Amino acid sequence: TTLGQMGFPGMGDHKMGAGYAYDSYMRGRQYYYGFTLGAARKLNDNLSVYLGARMLYGSSNYYGYVKNIKVQHVDANGAQMISAPAHFDELATQLYQFADALEAAGQTQKAAALTAAADQVKANVSATQDIELNCDQTGWGIAPIIGIDYKTSHFDFAAKYEFKTRMRLKNKSANSISYDYLAQQNDLLGKYLDGKKVAEDTPALLTLGAQYSPIESLRINAGYHHYFDVDTKQWTKSEIGDSNEYLFGVEYDINKMFEVSAGGQLTRYDQNDSHMNDISFNVNSYSFGLGLGIRLKENIQLNLAYFQTNYEDYNMVSQVSGMEVTNSFTRTNRVLGVGVDFKF
Repeated sequence: TTLGQMGFPGMGDHKMGAGYAYDSYMRGRQYYYGFTLGAARKLNDNLSVYLGARMLYGSSNYYGYVKNIKVQHVDANGAQMISAPAHFDELATQLYQFADALEAAGQTQKAAALTAAADQVKANVSATQDIELNCDQTGWGIAPIIGIDYKTSHFDFAAKYEFKTRMRLKNKSANSISYDYLAQQNDLLGKYLDGKKVAEDTPALLTLGAQYSPIESLRINAGYHHYFDVDTKQWTKSEIGDSNEYLFGVEYDINKMFEVSAGGQLTRYDQNDSHMNDISFNVNSYSFGLGLGIRLKENIQLNLAYFQTNYEDYNMVSQVSGMEVTNSFTRTNRVLGVGVDFKF
């Protein structure tokens, strides 16, 4: 908007055009290490119970920046791309000068309105400076686990409940002054202020499973997982609902040496746009896996597996500077697994 369009004719034609540019980069790492200790007791030939505890240790690092922010600067000499802080500083300086002139001319009301506009423009000088994020997060938590299993000749039924793990990750950040300013204005950036403790609870999990074995060499499995996401500190019911997973699998012993398996999983999240951002997001998916077990010796088995998850697209439409912008969230995942079982 030019100064003339703001109701101050003859006071210049500096304005910001439609173009802008910037350099950006983001890298993230999240490691969670789990340590579980528990014991099971067989109450009778059919029923067993389990009691245990799990400790989680979390370690994350986020590094990124937005630099060289430029806007299209329009004045009497035409349009050119210049530094955004320089553009807003020049415009704010002119607005203050014009406000002083209006005040001197006795137009107090217009001067006050122009000064308020200049204050808003001046704030953009800090808001468009280079910003760099470099934050380490560490923390830990402990939660109990209980389980029960009931088995008959052909069926096996089990249930497990893992309590919510309360996690508070402490930030150790190296940030610029401009980052600290922006973090105070932005909830997402404010999460990474130095010294702040961030809630990253692991939700409680209810697991149900059943196995049917019509013959000794064949096992048919079904399972259900329910994550109590809404009970975690970092989310609210307006952002996310509980998550559900549905599982199915089959194992077959070809002979004493070879065992094959196959399975699938359907994952469904209950969430909306407020839960989605470039740093952390989840999308609905379905997975399948294939496995091969090779018994090398009586007490040694080699396990080979392939696992693939196919994720759906989540499209989020938002308004940015009067323009409709669509961000599409998805990911890919393929896993090869190799393991060895030892029996002592």
